[in-house]
Amino acid sequence: MTDKKADKFYITTAIPYMNAKVHVGNSLEYVLADCIARASRLSGRETFFLTGTDEHGQKIADTAKTNNMAPAEFVQQNVDYFQSVLRHLNISNDDFIRTTDQRRHWPVVTAFWNKLKANGDIYAKDYEGLYCVGCESFITKSELNEAGECLIHKKKPELVKEKNYFFKLSKYQSAVEDYLKNNVEPAWRAKEMINFVKEGLEDISFSRPKEKLSWGIPVPGDDSQVIYVWCDALTNYLSAVSEVNNKGEIVSARWPANLHVVGKDIAKFHTIYWPAMLTAIGLPVADKVLIHGFITINGHKISKSLGNIISPEQASEQFGVDALRYYFLREVPTTDDGDFSFDHLAEVYKGVLADSLGNLVQRLLVMASKYEVDWHFPVLKDKDLANLLAGHPKCQEILALVLHYKVKEGADKLFRAFETINAEISVIQPWELFKTDKEQTRQHLHEWLDELLSLSFALEPFMPDTATKIQAQLKSRQPEPLFVK
Repeated sequence: MTDKKADKFYITTAIPYMNAKVHVGNSLEYVLADCIARASRLSGRETFFLTGTDEHGQKIADTAKTNNMAPAEFVQQNVDYFQSVLRHLNISNDDFIRTTDQRRHWPVVTAFWNKLKANGDIYAKDYEGLYCVGCESFITKSELNEAGECLIHKKKPELVKEKNYFFKLSKYQSAVEDYLKNNVEPAWRAKEMINFVKEGLEDISFSRPKEKLSWGIPVPGDDSQVIYVWCDALTNYLSAVSEVNNKGEIVSARWPANLHVVGKDIAKFHTIYWPAMLTAIGLPVADKVLIHGFITINGHKISKSLGNIISPEQASEQFGVDALRYYFLREVPTTDDGDFSFDHLAEVYKGVLADSLGNLVQRLLVMASKYEVDWHFPVLKDKDLANLLAGHPKCQEILALVLHYKVKEGADKLFRAFETINAEISVIQPWELFKTDKEQTRQHLHEWLDELLSLSFALEPFMPDTATKIQAQLKSRQPEPLFVK
């Protein structure tokens, strides 16, 4: 592995499980990661943004069978839909990895397994444990409620007896504890994981019998077993940026990742299992894991039983994708649960986007034309843009907040900056000032146009289409409504 340079940034999302189509709640993660990736690019760093799909597992095989489809055909339709959602939400990922990719993913998974096995970190044993079908995971009694049900799926797990290969997770308890102290955001989520680890880590199942898990990657040297989710799905972050050389070693010019963005339901796997696995084969761990919360709909958990599943297309149909992105990034806490409602979306669309930002752009351009302001859109190359933003304290603070994973705070600061221009216009009243001091009026408008231009670039990570429209109107000096009321 090569050393990671300070001017490079590698960010990932978790890979969604393709047993069903993604919904608006899933979309939060991709928008959040996209905002961070775009801010990283604006800061001048070479940025690589990865997402992908988790396509193996018995639940997928069973669901495919129920739908009279082969597993490969079933996951393909869900993958196609997921990729259309990424395009719809304007997600700027640089790569897309699939766990069914036998050319890119499987060789790295196999090499990872072989390295663990050679180090003595994988062993076979007969096992009896509690298996949650919903999680597709063995769980411990500490992960059950008082009724003996899975905390996530609210169903009792099955008692399973079978021969599996296990990973010596317990061997790496000290390394995991060290990792959790400095590498997880927010700190209170890290504390939750630390408390879990202090109870003592147990070795985890790393395979399932092929008769029970037919849809997956075969265990090297044992065709009766299939590699289980941890060594398969988690390894996507590595397989997308690595290859296996003729010595069977995993080599990469981009690893380790700077940031994994994941939901709270899979925090344990990314903050405990994954760093332990990497440590076991001698690879660097990821710099940070950013854990976000869940989206509820009108205060209720998203579920089929409640009939409140909303697609990203439905959520953005009335007010557009940028309004939905704004909602996720400012109206939802970055690291906690947040609620989505069409009523609140309508409220912020009218009050913040249309009446504040949209009105600001239109009134500035109208006055600039009316009062013959000599202002022209600058010719900006990539380096010029970086220099412009570097010389603008507010933009720097906004980008810095996003790149320190305080995305909502960055959005707050950005939109307060737009509100400040509106407030200054209301106080100075250019339409009155022009009657007595034309040059002073033009000077104020020139400064406001400069400020709006700079802030429009800082807006791009949050609302990329809107940022582009503002810049186009500043260039043409032709105002058009940004948001239709």
